[in-house]
Amino acid sequence: METSRKSFAESWQSFQFRPVVHGSSRACQPWRCQSGAAVAATTEKVHHAKTTKPQAQPERRKPKTGILMLNMGGPETLGEVQDFLQRLFLDRDLMTLPIQNKLAPFIAKRRTPKIQEQYRRIGGGSPIKMWTSKQGEGMVKLLDELSPATAPHKYYIGFRYVHPLTEEAIEEMERDGLERAIAFTQYPQYSCSTTGSSLNAIYRYYNEVGQKPTM
Repeated sequence: METSRKSFAESWQSFQFRPVVHGSSRACQPWRCQSGAAVAATTEKVHHAKTTKPQAQPERRKPKTGILMLNMGGPETLGEVQDFLQRLFLDRDLMTLPIQNKLAPFIAKRRTPKIQEQYRRIGGGSPIKMWTSKQGEGMVKLLDELSPATAPHKYYIGFRYVHPLTEEAIEEMERDGLERAIAFTQYPQYSCSTTGSSLNAIYRYYNEVGQKPTM
């Protein structure tokens, strides 16, 4: 057991947060989709409602290592459904549509009542943020025990289509002054439309602000 813990700690310390920024070649971006959506993604501006409210977590020491938990997210309330759908239909890694900027809001508005009814049947919203928070709390507690050299650890939730958005999570990570960070996908498999989309969001964020990660 001690050998396994040591091996895990050594492997964990080797991870590094290295999104590719200006001047990168496509070959250096293995998550790039080959459909043409990736080309559009590299020039797409980062559009999100910025927030300065940090993600609520128990009081801890200043974090040294951050784990960005990537997922698509889900609306917590019925009122968030339309914005969720609009961001989803605007994602060119997920789908490409003609005049997508105009068509996506139209489709989202048409689909909202039906999707709201589906969420109403399961309690009025998605439980994914709640469960991601519980997983994150358990994860950082275990990591602090297994790898004290990289502790304290802090998790950050980065959703693609609802708050906290991936871009908002990155901003909080930069403000926290982390020494290192790991992008940890929560999708069960790799796909350009899931993990690829989340990694592209990280790429676009740093490409838009024109700076390299400080962590």
